[in-house]
Amino acid sequence: MSRIFQQVFPDDMLVNEYMRNLPIIINLNAKLLHNNSSNKENKSSLGIYFLNQWIKTNSFLNKRSLELNNWLFEQIKQCSAPLHPIMISLINTYITQLFNVNVLNDYRLEPLSAQLILDFFKNNYSDYDSNICAKILLFYYLLTHETKRRETLLQTTASIQNLANQQNQNLKLYNSDLFNFRYSSEIFEYIPINYLLMKAKQSEYFILYPALLRLVINLFTQLCQVEHCLFEEKFSNPKWKQLDFIIFKLNEMKKAIQSGQLTRNQAKIFKKNWLKAYSIHGRK
Repeated sequence: MSRIFQQVFPDDMLVNEYMRNLPIIINLNAKLLHNNSSNKENKSSLGIYFLNQWIKTNSFLNKRSLELNNWLFEQIKQCSAPLHPIMISLINTYITQLFNVNVLNDYRLEPLSAQLILDFFKNNYSDYDSNICAKILLFYYLLTHETKRRETLLQTTASIQNLANQQNQNLKLYNSDLFNFRYSSEIFEYIPINYLLMKAKQSEYFILYPALLRLVINLFTQLCQVEHCLFEEKFSNPKWKQLDFIIFKLNEMKKAIQSGQLTRNQAKIFKKNWLKAYSIHGRK
């Protein structure tokens, strides 16, 4: 496949120019897979397959400082249900290339902007079901990025340690900029992790659910306790998606606790309400 791409785009300049003009596909979803090949949207989606394969084969070096991170962010925002499998592959491929220690820092791809991700979740914070596909994909990206960062750090440290032992020298960690960049905890405060996991169980996103659950268990083990699963809510009452109602319930619970006259029955009710609020609202 990579040989075909190299025949079509033999010059790096042509490749970079093609990437620079790669269109954002509006409403990208798995239904495009079943459309007729003559469909305009289906044809435009071929660019994503090309980009994914080009990065995967390590044939792409960002020599002209293309802002592919902004392109990927905008494309994720335009995704909808049912989830298109190419987006999962593209995110995995992109992050793998981010932590490719064999690529010089100047030519390596850039991670998605932390500020753009934070602003996106802030702007969609109170409207839980809006842009749900983009939220799930961005959450998956964040988890995959942190997991790959840790894995690469451990592997690189082990390799350097082995080399140092062979040469009886103290060697420093190279490419340290790979590991210094981390997404801030503030972003995760605006992400309703349990709610996104619940949504990912639906058929439209289930292709991503096993990988997403595995990453959450590894990085947020405290959120995967039995109690959280027992109190998982379907939110049939629409009031639980209203911020004012949640704050009212939590203040009601706080006053009862501070009074020192909390009954066992009240404690059970408040515990259930707290888990409801936490599941849909997250740490913030």
